[in-house]
Amino acid sequence: DRDGCFSGSAVSLPDGRQLLMYTGVKRIPLEEGGFRDEQTQCLAVGDGLDYEKYEKNPVLDVENIPEGCSKADFRDPKMWVNEDGTYSCVVANRAADGSGQLLLYTSQDGFEWKFKSVLIENHNRFGVMWECPDVFRLDGKDVLMCSPMDMLPEGFEYHNGNGTLYLLGTIDEENG
Repeated sequence: DRDGCFSGSAVSLPDGRQLLMYTGVKRIPLEEGGFRDEQTQCLAVGDGLDYEKYEKNPVLDVENIPEGCSKADFRDPKMWVNEDGTYSCVVANRAADGSGQLLLYTSQDGFEWKFKSVLIENHNRFGVMWECPDVFRLDGKDVLMCSPMDMLPEGFEYHNGNGTLYLLGTIDEENG
């Protein structure tokens, strides 16, 4: 993309092609000088070797971010296929209080996405921005992993500043 891209994920489409979702970055000049990065979610479709960007990119941009959520921090989509053949993805974001959260989006076909809910909020408990989320099922549980930025030491915990957080439970798919 014009000014780079950040991480993302891939799923297999019913026809055998791969669908990639990634964060596209565009550097926007500011009136007062300097720049800010605009982060959007984009798609590419391919066969494992060759990929083409989706002509309707971006599929998620500032228009798809709910009120009260950061318009600047919106990255690292993790996409998966649900048992019924629909698609879901979480995108890392920051809440109004500056703490990390994951936004949940759904799609019938993997190409047209709609906001469903804030899946989980950090409330400044574990660092700030939760980057590079992953969601998968293991032994009957949903596992959510992410990399919290700037975790401050608490007693004997979190002394390296950045770590990996995992949460176990069950995602309420109906309510998000």
